[in-house]
Amino acid sequence: MNYFLINRPIAVLMSFLALFILGAVALTKVPISLMPDIDIPEITVYIESENTSARQLEKIASSPLRRRLAQVSQLEDIRSETRHNNAVVSLRFKHGASLDLAFMEVNEKVDQVMGQLPKEMKRPRVVKASVSDLPAFFIEMRLSDKVHSERFGEMSAFADNMVKRRLEQLSSVAMADITGLRTYEIEIIPNAEKLLSLGLKTSDMEEVIKDNDLDLGSILLKDGVLQYFIHFKSEMKSVEEIESLYFRHEGKVLQMKEVAEVRIKPQAAKGYFLSQSKEAIALAIIKQREARMETLKEEVEEQINSLRKDYPLIEFNISRDQTALLDLTITNLQQSLILGVSLAFTALFFFLGSFRSPFIMAFSIPTALLLCFLVFNLIGLSINIISLSGIILGVGMMLDNSIIVIENINQYRDKGFNLIDSCVKGTQEIIRPLLSSMLTTCAIFIPLIFLSGTSGALFYDQAMAVSIGLLTSFLVSIFLIPVIFSIIHKKEKKGFRNFLQINFHPAYEAGFRLTFNRPWIVVGICLIITSLGMLLSQTLSQEKLPKVHYNELTLNIDWNENIHADENKRRVQLLLEKLDTAVLHSAYVGPQQFILRQGDDLSTEMAQLFCSYPNAKDGKQLKMAAGQWIQNHYPQAVFAFESPKNVFEQIFKEAPHDFELRLRGRTPQDMPTIDEANNLISQLNERWETGQFANIPAQETRVIVFNTEEMMRYEVTYPSLVRQLKAAFNAYEITTLKTADQLTPIILAEKKNSLMAILQEQKIVNTKKVAYPLSRFVQVRPSEDYKFLSADEKGEFVALLPETLSGKPKNNAELIQTNLQAEYPYKVSITGNYLESEAMLKEMIKVMLVALALLYLILAAQFESLSQPLILLLELPIDIAAGLLMLWIFNSSINIMAMIGIVVMSGIIINDSILKIDATNQLFKKGVPIKTAIHEAGMRRLKPILMTSLTTILALVPILFATDLGSDLQKPLALTLIGGLTVGTLVSLYLVPLVYYQIMKNKSFSTTENEKTEPLEFQHYE
Repeated sequence: MNYFLINRPIAVLMSFLALFILGAVALTKVPISLMPDIDIPEITVYIESENTSARQLEKIASSPLRRRLAQVSQLEDIRSETRHNNAVVSLRFKHGASLDLAFMEVNEKVDQVMGQLPKEMKRPRVVKASVSDLPAFFIEMRLSDKVHSERFGEMSAFADNMVKRRLEQLSSVAMADITGLRTYEIEIIPNAEKLLSLGLKTSDMEEVIKDNDLDLGSILLKDGVLQYFIHFKSEMKSVEEIESLYFRHEGKVLQMKEVAEVRIKPQAAKGYFLSQSKEAIALAIIKQREARMETLKEEVEEQINSLRKDYPLIEFNISRDQTALLDLTITNLQQSLILGVSLAFTALFFFLGSFRSPFIMAFSIPTALLLCFLVFNLIGLSINIISLSGIILGVGMMLDNSIIVIENINQYRDKGFNLIDSCVKGTQEIIRPLLSSMLTTCAIFIPLIFLSGTSGALFYDQAMAVSIGLLTSFLVSIFLIPVIFSIIHKKEKKGFRNFLQINFHPAYEAGFRLTFNRPWIVVGICLIITSLGMLLSQTLSQEKLPKVHYNELTLNIDWNENIHADENKRRVQLLLEKLDTAVLHSAYVGPQQFILRQGDDLSTEMAQLFCSYPNAKDGKQLKMAAGQWIQNHYPQAVFAFESPKNVFEQIFKEAPHDFELRLRGRTPQDMPTIDEANNLISQLNERWETGQFANIPAQETRVIVFNTEEMMRYEVTYPSLVRQLKAAFNAYEITTLKTADQLTPIILAEKKNSLMAILQEQKIVNTKKVAYPLSRFVQVRPSEDYKFLSADEKGEFVALLPETLSGKPKNNAELIQTNLQAEYPYKVSITGNYLESEAMLKEMIKVMLVALALLYLILAAQFESLSQPLILLLELPIDIAAGLLMLWIFNSSINIMAMIGIVVMSGIIINDSILKIDATNQLFKKGVPIKTAIHEAGMRRLKPILMTSLTTILALVPILFATDLGSDLQKPLALTLIGGLTVGTLVSLYLVPLVYYQIMKNKSFSTTENEKTEPLEFQHYE
């Protein structure tokens, strides 16, 4: 086959050129995104109920809904958090569950429970999220300084009715989710004196409004051969129409404006969005699943530039741009790829005997890469930071195949074979070990696909990228490289050598003699490294994911007071004014209007600030300034800084807390009160030195109690009393005014006043039209309860969270859980990120064992031996220890990326030993004495082993010094690979031959007694 290909070089080159062109075309078609497009195994149900306390909402909605949703199939975990006015039920599903079916089933369960919910409550909203549902970026709209802030309402209507629609018409935009809109309501304020003098009640006004806002349907009228639809309609369209309404009372005809004031006003804001301290509107741009990220950015920017030109009084800005993160990440990864390949090529000049040989790589790498992208396009993979980092990882291994083929061809040329025979024999001899090396590396990656959860789905792209890269590299090395080699070296002068070439053989021979003459030194060093690795495996910190550095910061604030949204906004604006003006910032103040969940669910007294800054120093100053200002002005506030929730954070969503202690009563009725829970926390903080727990957030409320005895005595009905109170608190909606583009609520209200003043001044008319003060029929009592109520599939629980925690979380958990359950009447359970991290690491260990088992099976099949594969697997503990040592030196942790790096390194480093043992076996079977065979094989494979290890290491070195998201993610993987490959190369050169000798010395073709005992003497080797 190789003779045929080498004798038809034009056909081979044209075939690969055709594939090269197809790959280049495929590269323009492959989707580019920050992360692989995978479904996040989570469905969220949002419950909203106006003017409902957390305790009441938990009872009437969250609890029945949670019990019904717990029956959904493939459910892994369910949790609800109920606050004043709203609740969130989060359902997490098992990996591999069909989220489309789960989404349908969740909606069915919601429909089934609707009969148990209050009639006035809106249907809970069910949201299913995937990576493509996460915002690519946000567009912020705010009024220019030249425009009065009163026109914000006009901008709201413009944003909702025009900007949003124009953006959603773009082919790459799936949705423009919006928040910050200011809505309006029509307020009807009755004249209390006139109502009393006329004997009118607020219920009479309500009936007038409803009687004049009717849609009576239509009838079909036949007129000869024609027919018409006649529509009866009496709907109000404006404030003027409401003011002009006529109604009859006791023989008098009155107009609404005679007994009440009718006006349109902004609705009381529940929340705000701020941009650079000013009230603004934000649109979250959601990408179409199949769209390319750069196309989305181009289309939206073109539309925004058009809007800027047409509407100069409105400022449009793009913030939290994931496309910029994507561009930076992919650019840095590309630079790392180019730099790594350049370093590898430079190193090759010091190894190969000709300047021409390294340039053969210039044909192999681009060809293999474009073939990768062709396969990407065929199987539907995208270019993202996971697949691209897989390609970077594979580039070093792509070079390995070409290096081994070229070096083997050169060895045959050095033996005196002609060019064609050298190319054919050198390639044919190496096909089997190359195929075995490729299979062993792929065998390492295959188990990664079976990781559970999102991690397994995400790293499927990396495993596929490396496997595809190795396959294309293998095909290029055995079919294209020999042909190019024969063409380039056709007219080369015999004996030409590169003057830069370094001869490593003397150093290798010195090490070889030391190994066989003083084996205890080598074994001792290996045992020390292995012991150090075992120690580091216990002392290195463990986490699920590596720490990623950002130039952005999120500040979550809970003012811990019963403040309204306007006061929350004022405080946030004061805080933002104190921050550096060069820092870009925006803020969610209170609840938001997004349809999809774009941030944490905030209650009225909570805020979330987003800040971006040039460098890490500015970030530290920002934290210090913001934290000090909050502590000085509002010491009761609770605040926390965290990294922004970008696409990567959303995909790898962790548990809400690292360590969470859940308390439950022995029965549902025995749940601890907030005072009991805080007393327990005080006792824990006094007794346990391992951590200090934070007090549980509480909310002060007012409970209005009806005096039913007085209501019966004075003939005051319950509905009229509730209606009067709601009107007094501006919370009684009569109907909705329908116009062409919006719906405006009509509110029956009273003049605003304090709670006690309302009860003292407001009067209620009984059934006999006699007025009495409200205070006679109601009492106000203070109350305190949990600020939010948490529950899971077992029911409600109280969450205790540590402010500080020393020692290992597992030890803390066991100590606290044992003592609490023994001394207090509560059920105690422990959860948090540390459990998830521990479970993930255990699963990775299982993956490693499966991968090692596959390695053993492949190697046993290749060598036709059950003992020789054990020689190769023996070096893995030493190499893993070296990888852990690198993590310790660079202050990293044991995380999923580090574990994947260990798994990958285990497959790569064995390739060197495969080459050496394969060559040794061939010589040994020909009758060469065992020590001579080991030495000769080592000398033959020395340069390939050194070159393949060095090129892979150099390809990864640039990742260590980059600071983008992709590099931070891949850094632990690169560290373990570099450490393992560095030490593993020495192990392959010296320890593996020593162990091989000890196992094989008594086999057939065994050496003589002199060879076994006398020091080694070797001839000079060129």
